[in-house]
Order: sequence, then structure tokens, then C-alpha cells
Amino acid sequence: MTPGAPRAPGRPRAARVFRAAGFRRIVRPPAGRITNQTLLVALVLVFGTGVATVAIGSPSGRWAAIAHGIAGLVILLLIPWKSRVIRGGLRRGRRTRWASLLLAALIVITFVAGLGYATGLVRSIAGQPGLWVHIAVALVLVPLALWHIVARRIRPRRSDLSRRTLLRAGLLGAGAAGLYFAAAGAVRVGGLPGAGRRFTGSYETGSFDPACPPRSGSRTRSRPSIRIAGG
Repeated sequence: MTPGAPRAPGRPRAARVFRAAGFRRIVRPPAGRITNQTLLVALVLVFGTGVATVAIGSPSGRWAAIAHGIAGLVILLLIPWKSRVIRGGLRRGRRTRWASLLLAALIVITFVAGLGYATGLVRSIAGQPGLWVHIAVALVLVPLALWHIVARRIRPRRSDLSRRTLLRAGLLGAGAAGLYFAAAGAVRVGGLPGAGRRFTGSYETGSFDPACPPRSGSRTRSRPSIRIAGG
């Protein structure tokens, strides 16, 4: 282009249209194999950060609880893409489709229990603490998830790590992080019970009250009886 020459009037508009088209290609539902791989990574992150949150059990492990919540919201954002994959699988009429649907149902229950407990809107389910239900159902779905991975093996391809795939993953992560901090802010502003959770995600129960000790990790363990010998 000659210096000082007027710029073509249609160039900026064409550039905006190109950028918009590129963004639409990124948010467009990818191939089923990409969706499944992304969901697998998100599930591994959710499980790993959940174990880390329980294992660390100190204020320095707050990052694990935050990462756990963000990874869980990534799964939520993947639902529209995964639903297309599920509909295609159901049309094939595989005998194992019911096990796959059971796995999906367990994931939904785990997410709802975790979200309800985190906000404080659902502290208990069927008489049990929501956090325990969240953990118990998550442990139940682990063998089903392993079976699903083996039964629906995906061979990695070099094209799976394309620039578009990485941009899509970054967009999912940023969107999930935005949702997490927006929800956390809404819980604090709304004064929901979840605003008073400890760094491990649990609620304070029975502190400084000898008559109401917090529950131990075992529900079947009986309380020891203490007898004071007389003088």
C-alpha cells in the first residue's frame, strides 16, 4: 500500500466479519471425539482437585477447592456439546447405552449435590449431608467412567492439539472461571449459607459447644463413654 494513500473503505468491516466468523468457528460444537476428550480432561481435573481438597485440609489448599469448582463448571458448559454426542449414540442402539446413561445421571447428581452444598441451598439430601452425597456418588461413578473410557476408546491424533482446540479449551476455562467467581460473589451478596463455608468447603458445626461435637468421618463409630471414678 502506498504511504498516504486512502485505505480501502471495506477493509475494516471485512476484518470484523473475519474475526466474528473465526469466533463462531471456535464456539461451534466440535467433533464428538474432541468433546469426549475435553470432557475426560475435565473429569480428571475434577476428581484430582476434589481429592486434593480433602487431603490438604488447610488454608493453603484453598486453590484446590477453587480449581475443583471451576473444573466442575467446565463440565456444565460442555453439556450442550455432549448432548449432541449422546443423541448420536442413542440412535446407534448399543446394548451398553443404559450404562452410559447411568454414568451421565450420576454425573448430574454429583454436580447438583456439590452445587447445592456449595451455595447452602441444599445442605442435606435424603437425610445425609450434601457433601457426603457428592463424594459418595463421585466414587460410585469412577468404575463406570473407567469402563466407558475403555469401551469408547479414542485414539489420539496430532490434529487434536490444533490451535482451534487450544483456543476452545482456553475459552471454556475462562468462561468457567468467570461463572465460578460470579456465583461466589452472588452467594456472598445474597447472604446465602454458602458464604460462611470454611476453606475446605465444609460448614462450621458445633464449635465451642461440647454438647454438639462435629461429626466424625465415620457415621457408624460409636461415641466412647467416659466414666469418672469417684474419690
